[in-house]
Amino acid sequence: MYHDSLAIVSYNFSFTDTEFFNLRYNVYQHPPEPQFVVDGVKAPNDTTTYKSNIDAARSVIPSFNLTLDARGRDSLDGSINLKIVNVDSLLALDSVYALVAVCQDSVEGPGSFKHGYNYVCRNLFYFPISVPYADSTDTTITFMHTYPIAKLHAVAFIQNLKKSGLQYLKVYQAVTVQFQVP
Repeated sequence: MYHDSLAIVSYNFSFTDTEFFNLRYNVYQHPPEPQFVVDGVKAPNDTTTYKSNIDAARSVIPSFNLTLDARGRDSLDGSINLKIVNVDSLLALDSVYALVAVCQDSVEGPGSFKHGYNYVCRNLFYFPISVPYADSTDTTITFMHTYPIAKLHAVAFIQNLKKSGLQYLKVYQAVTVQFQVP
């Protein structure tokens, strides 16, 4: 439907509530089930609604311009460079974070559960941003890994992590690239 222009990432966005996350992971051996949130609004669980919400979100003019580069070597190290330019003069930056996920394609389930998964989130890096209008920032993240580089993608997105009323955690802009060998 969207080929390589759409990234869906499931992660525990409550960075302070790790006790619940760890308890659930230890019991079920996988993270809590994701909720579907597009452009900060929780959506019902059906494909037609997913498509209409995604199409609506894709038509919004982004608040940021993002440039992403990801490089690494098999089962050794990786480097991600993210450049963020704020293009929205009215955007309040309190509780706005940059998140960068390292995702692996084609992961087989553990033990007797042999179901395959696509684009499993292997690492998630995040940091608050305070980029004034028309200004930019560059950030480089380096990490060690044990994954084949040909199966890794980086997904960067800017998200407001403050929930207010019915408005969930709004994603302002996202970009994804495949890792390249340096």
